[in-house]
Amino acid sequence: MIPAAIAKRPIPAGAILLGSLCIIVAILGFPMDVAVWPPVMRVALLVGVFLPLLEAGMQMVKETKDSQAAGICIFASVVANPVLAWALTMFLDNNGLIGDKERASRLSFVDKIVIPVGVFVICLVAMLAVGMLEGQYGIPAFL
Repeated sequence: MIPAAIAKRPIPAGAILLGSLCIIVAILGFPMDVAVWPPVMRVALLVGVFLPLLEAGMQMVKETKDSQAAGICIFASVVANPVLAWALTMFLDNNGLIGDKERASRLSFVDKIVIPVGVFVICLVAMLAVGMLEGQYGIPAFL
C-alpha cells in the first residue's frame, strides 16, 4: 500500500488480495516464516522500499545538479543499503561537492557534517552489528 500511496494510484484489488493473504497466513499460524521467506522479502523490499524511493527521487529531479545526487544515491543503494547511500549523498550535497553549491554555503556545521556523518555511522554500525556486510564483503557480525 505504501507504493500505491506514493504513486497516487490506489489499487483496490491489490489491497484486497494482500489483506486476504495476510489473514490466511495468520490463521495458519506462521506469519513470520512467510515474512522472512527470501522470495517474499525480496518482493516486499523491491515494491515497498526501492521502487517508491526511486519514483520519489525521479520526481524530485528537475535540473542537472539534482540528477547528480540522484545518480549517486541510486548507484550507492545498489552496492550497500538505501539509507547508507542516502546519508552519503546528503553529506556530498550538503558540502557542495555535488548539486547546488550555493545552498552549501548557507548551511551550518551541524547540517553539513554532524547530521550526515551521524546517520552514516549509525547505519554502518547497525549493518556491521547484524552481519549485513558478511555475505558481500566477508565482514562477520559483531553480535
